[in-house]
Amino acid sequence: MLAPHVHPFRRHRGGFTLIETMMVLAVLGLLGALMMTNMDGVTQHERLRAAARKLAGMSDYLRSVAAGTKRACYLDIDFERSRYRFRQDPPQDPYGRFMDVDDGHLLEDPEVEGWREAQDWESLPSGVYFRRHWINAKQFYDKKSISVEYQPDGTLDSFILWLQSATDEDNKEGAWFSVQVNGLSGQSETHDYAAKFPDADESDFHQVMGNDAPGAGR
Repeated sequence: MLAPHVHPFRRHRGGFTLIETMMVLAVLGLLGALMMTNMDGVTQHERLRAAARKLAGMSDYLRSVAAGTKRACYLDIDFERSRYRFRQDPPQDPYGRFMDVDDGHLLEDPEVEGWREAQDWESLPSGVYFRRHWINAKQFYDKKSISVEYQPDGTLDSFILWLQSATDEDNKEGAWFSVQVNGLSGQSETHDYAAKFPDADESDFHQVMGNDAPGAGR
């Protein structure tokens, strides 16, 4: 009798497999459902705040997963569909090629895409939208999709993510919230306004590079 076929992503002998990823997503989905319970009875501002806090918590979680598994994690943000998802690609060999976590065979492109597509998107609450993803004081993304990468050492590029609630019936502009993440420490926080990176000026440059730097001349 032939042994039943076992999908390569479902065997588990070690590593962070697809089924473990799906379990993580299930937990995140459950937490999201609990947080969004009875959302029809709350204000747009409360929806906005809950979404910002959830994204800040997800950022903290992704950083810990990346550091714990020694593999990069990603937060994919889809501006056009107001959705996001957790993603972790299969492990890579020293040449950057994706491989199976169990037997080490190199994965073909369809297998990699299948791995990625299995990690579902989650929509923002009704009436809440992504507006901008800032990477510094002057550069931002606000269209299509972007991916925030969480490095295996627990670091990432600092960013600020703007969210906004929909315009109300009186045509009043919706409220703003921001998720701000410090790339070096990984610390995330939320603000009930559209936060920005400070613009560096000449005094900042001299303080860092010149004789005015703390400890200089001692």
